[in-house]
Parts: sequence; C-alpha cells; structure tokens
Amino acid sequence: MPSPPAAFVGRGEALDRLDAALARSPLVAVTGLAGIGKTSVATEYVRAHRRDFDAVWWVPAGRPALLGDRIRALAPALGLPEHAEPAAVLARLDRADGRWLIVLDDAAGTALPDWLRPSETGRLLLTSRNPDWDRLGQVVALAPLDRAESIALLTDRLPAVDLAVAAGIAAELADHPLALDQAAHRITTGRLPAEVYLQALTDQPARLLGQGEVPGRPGTTAATLWDEPIRRLSADSPAAAELLRLAAHGDATPLPLHLLTAAPDALDHAELRAAAADPLDLADTIGALERSALAHRDGSAVTMHALVRAAVRADTAPEHADQLTDSLRRMLHATLPADVAGNPAAWPAWRELLPHTLAVLDTAADARPDTGPTPAKTGPTPTEADAATVVDGPHAAWLAEHAAAYLLEQGQPEQALPLAERAAAAREHLAGPDHPDTLTARETLTRATLAAGHVDDAGRLATRTLADRSRLLGPDHPATLESRATLAWAYQRAGHLDHATTLFEHTLTARTRVLGPTHPDTLESRHSLGRAFDATGHGDEAASLLRDTLTDRRRILGDDHPATLDTTHQLAVTYSRRGALGDATPLLEQTLTTRSRVLSPDHPDTLNTRHHLGIAYHQAGRLDDATRELDRALSDRDRVLGPDHPDTLDSTHDLARTHLRAGRPEQAVPLFDRALTGRERALGSDHAETTRTRELLADTHLRLGRPGDAVPHLERALDRHERVLGASDPQTVDAREVLAYAYRRNGQVEMAIPQLERLLAEQSRVHGVADARTLRTADGLADTYRAARRLPQAINLNERVLVLREQFLGSHHPDTRTSRDSLADTYRQAGRPADAVGLHRDALADAMREHGPFHPDTTRARRTLADTVEQSRRAVSPPERPTSVEPRFDSRW
Repeated sequence: MPSPPAAFVGRGEALDRLDAALARSPLVAVTGLAGIGKTSVATEYVRAHRRDFDAVWWVPAGRPALLGDRIRALAPALGLPEHAEPAAVLARLDRADGRWLIVLDDAAGTALPDWLRPSETGRLLLTSRNPDWDRLGQVVALAPLDRAESIALLTDRLPAVDLAVAAGIAAELADHPLALDQAAHRITTGRLPAEVYLQALTDQPARLLGQGEVPGRPGTTAATLWDEPIRRLSADSPAAAELLRLAAHGDATPLPLHLLTAAPDALDHAELRAAAADPLDLADTIGALERSALAHRDGSAVTMHALVRAAVRADTAPEHADQLTDSLRRMLHATLPADVAGNPAAWPAWRELLPHTLAVLDTAADARPDTGPTPAKTGPTPTEADAATVVDGPHAAWLAEHAAAYLLEQGQPEQALPLAERAAAAREHLAGPDHPDTLTARETLTRATLAAGHVDDAGRLATRTLADRSRLLGPDHPATLESRATLAWAYQRAGHLDHATTLFEHTLTARTRVLGPTHPDTLESRHSLGRAFDATGHGDEAASLLRDTLTDRRRILGDDHPATLDTTHQLAVTYSRRGALGDATPLLEQTLTTRSRVLSPDHPDTLNTRHHLGIAYHQAGRLDDATRELDRALSDRDRVLGPDHPDTLDSTHDLARTHLRAGRPEQAVPLFDRALTGRERALGSDHAETTRTRELLADTHLRLGRPGDAVPHLERALDRHERVLGASDPQTVDAREVLAYAYRRNGQVEMAIPQLERLLAEQSRVHGVADARTLRTADGLADTYRAARRLPQAINLNERVLVLREQFLGSHHPDTRTSRDSLADTYRQAGRPADAVGLHRDALADAMREHGPFHPDTTRARRTLADTVEQSRRAVSPPERPTSVEPRFDSRW
C-alpha cells in the first residue's frame, strides 16, 4: 500500500458510494479526470476497511504489459515459486478461503487479462481516468471537491489561512484537489501570504499553475497534468481533440452539441465537420473524448473542468485559436434567431447561448476577422480609436448587435450598451454609414443608450438616425417610423413631455395609415401615447387609450406576451395615479404574478410592477402590505440592478415613505439618507426627486424631535427652489414656511424672522393682506418677534392683523378673538397693561354674551382682566408709546 503524502480530507460521500458499490459488485472502478483524487480515495478506503480483508495487494496498472509480473510478485508470500503464473496466484488466494482485494491503480484501458477476474471471495478495485468500466462492474465517478471540502483541505495544509481567502483560492482552482495541494505547497515553501497568492492566481493564473509541487507527485503541476492526455487524444482521435479545443474556446459553461449539428459547415476542421454531419460518427467522437477523461457529456452538451479548459487553451496555437473562435462565431450566427425584440419565442435560445456569444466576442478583438466580405476601404487609414472595431467581421457584428437587443429585452441596458456601440461601429466600418444594416445597428445603440439613462446622448443618436432613415428610406418607411418613436421616447425621458406627446401622436397616425390599426408596431405607438398622456396629467385620455390597446394586444399577441404585460402594467399605474385603487391593485397583482412567470421574478419589469404594487398598497392605507412589497422590491433591485440604480433609489425612497406613514420614523431615516446620497450622486443635488427626498428626510427629523438635523436639509431645499423655481413658486413658499418653523423649534428665532418676513411679503402680494394664509403667517411672525423680544415689532404686527380681521371677519369671529388675545398678551409683555385692559374687557363681554357669567371661559376672562387692571395700577407711569417700527416685509403692512 502507498503511504498517503498528506492527510486525507473530505470525500465522505464518495467513500460511502464506494463501500456500497463493492457490496454490490466484485469489481468497482473509481473514475475521474487527472488529479481529482482517485488514488487518494482508494487508499483511504483500504485504510478504513483493512480489517475486512485477509490480503490486500496494490498494483500500479498504468502499463498493462506489466500486470502479470506485479501479480506474480505476490507468489512467495503464498508459498508459490517466484515464477508462478498469475492465474495460479489468484487461485491460491481463492483456496486460502480468505477475503482478498487487489487494487489496480491508474488502469489505462478497459480491458483486463482473462485470468484477472474477481471471485466469490476476492474483489478488484480500480482507479482510472477512463469512464467505460460499467460493462465489467460498478463505476464510482469522482467530481471536484465541494467548496466546504476544498476549504477544509486548505485549512488542514495552511492552518492560519483566512477562510474567505481559502474560499477564493478554491474558487479560482475550481475545487481541484491536486491544484489545491499544489497551491498550499507554493504558499508554504515561498512563505507567501495566502491573500498575495490569491491575487496573483487571479491576475496570472497560467504562471501560478506552473509553480509549486504536489506532495507525492514530483514534477507534476496543474499546468502540466493534462499535457500527455491532450497529445494522446490528438493522435488517437483528431476529431475528438478538435471538439475538445472548440469547447475550450467557448464559454466555461457546457457547449451544446446542437451548435455543431445545426451548422457543421462552419467548422474548419475536416474530420470534425464530417463527424458533426453524421450522428453515429459524432457519438463515436464524443465517446473518444470522454475516454480521455478530459471532458464529458453533460446531457446534450460537452463540458470540462476549468483547469482542463485552461490547459487546452494554453496548448492551442494562436492561429488555431483564431480559427476556433471564427468557427464558433459562425455556428452561433447560424443557430441563434435574429428576431429578438418583443419575441419571447427567441429568448430561450439566446438564454442558452449568450455565454458562448459573449465569450467569442470577448476574444474577437484579439482575433483575426471572422470570415465574410471585407469592406473596400478607399478613405484614410483607420485611426487607433477604431482599430478595435476593424477586426470585427459580419458574424461578430451580428452577434454583438443581437446580443445587445436580447439584453435590452431582459432589462440589462448597462451590459447591452458596449455591445451595441461595438456593433454600430463594426457595421459602419463594414458597409458604410448609410447602409440599412448600419442604421439598424445604430437604432439598437440608441435604444441601449436611452435605456442606460444617457438621455442626452440618446437624443442626439435618435435625431441623427431619424434624419438618415428619412433621407434614405422615406418618411413613411417602417424603419423610419421606428426611429421617430425612439426619438419620442428620448424627448419623454428628457422631460420634454409636450414634444414627446406630439411626436407619439404623429407616429401613431403614420403607423395606422401605413401598417394598419392592429399591427404590433401600431399597438406599440398607442401604448406609448397612452403613457405620454398619463405623464402629462391627462389621466382620462390615458386610461381610455390604454384600455383599448390592452384589449387589442390580448387578442392579437396573447395575455402573456411581454407587450401585453407592458400595457397591463401601465394601465394599472394610470389607475393608481387617478386614485382608482380598486381597479389598479388587482391589475398590478395579476401583472406581478404573470411577469414573474413569463419574464422571471428578477426581471427589471417584474421588479417595477412589484414596486408599483407597493405604492398602490401605500395609497390604500395597507401599510403592512406596502412595506412587504417595497422591502422585497428594494432587496431584489439592490441585487439585480445595483444599489445606485435609479430604480433601486426609488424603492429606497418609497419604502422610507411607507415607514414614515406607518409611524416608524426611526426606520425611515437611514433609508431616506441612503436615497438622498444616491440621488445626489445619480441625479444631482437640484433634481426634483433629490429635493423631495431631502424634504421628507427633514420632515422625519422634525417628527423625531430633531430640528437641528432637519435645518441643513431645509436650507438646501429652499435654496434650490429659489434658484430653480423662483421665489413665488408654491414649493418655494412652502419650503420657506417649513424652514422658519424648524428654526423656531431649534431655538433659532432670529434665523426664522427674515424667512417669515419674506414669506409674509410674498403671500401678501399673491393672495392679498386679508387672506387667511397671509394672516396666519403674520400671526407666526408676530409670535416669533415676541420670542425674540422684538416687542415693538410684535405689537405693530398684532395691531394690523387685528384691524384686518375685525374688518373682514367681524369682531366676534374666533380668529379675531385670537388676534385680540395675542395683542393683549404682547401689550402686557411689553409693559403696557393699560393698553391691554380694553382688549380684555372686550374678551370678557364676548364670554358673558356667549357663555353666561359662570362659564369657565368667562371666569378666566374676568380673572385675566382683573390681573391686567392690577398690573396697570402698579405701574408708576405708563411707558412712552414706542414709535412704530417700519416693517421690512411689505409696505402694505
């Protein structure tokens, strides 16, 4: 038995499967790719079960011709001559009436000599890279370690390693046991910090995979482990070797075999091309590949370990790699459907093959041009700026454009945008700026730019594309109308709602005339116009148009079509904005269920519906339901879109609003803080949504009794409103009033006074001096003057307010009485009780008349009058009546 070079870690499930297999079958093969731990598992099994056998003989089986000699070496221990035949040795083991086990380590093929067979008391345990032992017995296939086992192996070899670093190394090495042992050896012998090794492994994997040693396997590294199997496969089955290289140059995910069978002519390699055209030959080719243990069939695809993939790519010459990339691009072009936008039937194929599409586009910039017509260049030499696009032939350009279109359908504009930019540049290089294909690619680029939130850039692109299509195709061509609709969307996103609505109306009219009233493009124009109506406040027109559009889309496209769901969602949002929550809520609930099923729960459109459902619940007062949906919308948008995406910030803001309304201001504050920070970064400090978040955060601080935290936000909000909206705008007026209130609550009465003075002046100008709002502000300013000990100004203002209320409301109106009481109190505070006496007499008369002599209000008025009279008698002499202070706010006061 070989001695294990290091402690055995993990593989409990594999050992259980091996034990169960040997209980069922006298011959069991442990199989898997090189370095996966087959010998270690066999060694550990024997160590654990040594007492179950009377004899165990370990036989290196890599060279079949030597098997006989290695079995014969057991002869002397059994009392046989050294030259005894191997069959006689096994016969003697059987006659000894004991249990025996022979381990054939690293068996090369699947053929055994006739004399080498298990018996009633004897077992054969093999380790082999070849998986085809199932015709002789049971097979236990080993996969890479699971992540927990990989981390356990590294912590056994490197006790001080950080678990997160160990997990990172395991991930980079795809949990391959030999590579993990090699990494531990390199870290130990080089006295490297494990995190430094991990960074180097991430940045320079080829270099690191060639460094270090594996205990018990001198001269072997993860970089060289598969060199000999690759050479042997190339010699034995060139078609299988080419298939291995083809799969290695796609994505790390399994390569679907239907790519080969759908477009065998796209393959440069003659033998693989012939095999792909014949199902039987292709099956034989895949069988040869699996026997090499370099790759295996995974259902209807071929897959391999990440380290094998790296080794195969490193073993492939650059020119050969270019050919393989070119073949993959052509196969993908031939296989993938072209009609992506608004066509859910095309999405499964793109979902399956998108990883391989992106993989071959990642390498295309370094590869030779894919095969196809080369443009005639008569102009100047390409600049360095467009050098990266010169190498893109028609296949790469097509893949980039349609991959961008698919990503847009899946709500991933940030991933789509660079692909769309590349496709547009490649199309223009290949066919010129006026070719229809170039204009189509530019249209895709415009939509990606708009969806990614780059509205100004999108507007310029949309304007240019519309002009070019109008010039080349005519104003009524469907492609021109498509560009006109895109320009309208750009106007709407930029806030030019009137321009957008007009353009949507013109596009709808043209599409109805050219395509017919029920063409899908016409229905899209109707949907867009309904949404524009809703955005401009024409809710009734929007609801009517969207209802009709929804009826037609359901009839023509079906209930589950994404376009139908778009209209269902928009109609529900329109209902919600009109306050028709009984219509909006069930429609949003239904749309959420359907979009989750059709698009996936994580699709941005699904998340948008969940967000709006939460808002509808909020409007209806169903705050627990609103909290649930908005909290999930936020967590999902955080994960799918990122924490700084505008939609994520919307959910953050609206969840905070819900907490605030539900009486949970402490939970609202961190959410408002986060939304404000994100919106300032994404939208700017002066954006309306940023300011709305700022004002609500300030309101939350006020509710929590923290006016000092509210004041800075309110000051910035007022400054923004004055600059952007003007001093007379209602939002500015409201912001000034709230800031003055916060100053008062924070004890900053002198800061509150100028704000209230400006507010009073503005309200006097807009509403008039006798308006109830103006007078309420005057009351507040007078109170603030009094709190600041500016008593002459307080008296002056109180007197004027009282005169106006007596004139317009009458002397007995409650507001007039309040003004009279305030003025009297101010007189007394200013040391002028004699001036207050007459006011208190009027108050007592009112109380007597309304309540009688014994009412508490009458008693209180009588006592106040008596106190004031007594105060005036004690005064030595009445103070000189102060000169009225000229008010700073408005001459009418």
